[in-house]
Amino acid sequence: MLFQTPKASNQANLKLSKPRWKFIEPDLFRWTQPFKDMLLMSTGKESAYTRICETLQYGDGDAAWVTSLDPVLVAAYSGELDAVVLLKASPSWPGVSQSKRGQRLLTVNMYPLSKTRTHEFR
Repeated sequence: MLFQTPKASNQANLKLSKPRWKFIEPDLFRWTQPFKDMLLMSTGKESAYTRICETLQYGDGDAAWVTSLDPVLVAAYSGELDAVVLLKASPSWPGVSQSKRGQRLLTVNMYPLSKTRTHEFR
């Protein structure tokens, strides 16, 4: 039996700017956040900013599209799972209010980094 970690077949290679992330999640940039991040790192966990940056860099880039406006629903495809997931978008996120039905988007999917079991056939 082999143990493998999932790898993106269509790696997105995107970068998130700190000003954009600060606009989206202002609570993560309060003066107390560096202390919370250090506490997280001391336990072996990562900050939300680090996780989203890694997801955009190493995640699987796939197609998505806006299917409804009230509420805003996005159909996101996952090539790894060969399935479509319907996501409800928060109206407070920037850009959601300007969404149009049928608008094409990019979704970046990250699959669990836990080890998965595969069988070795001889």
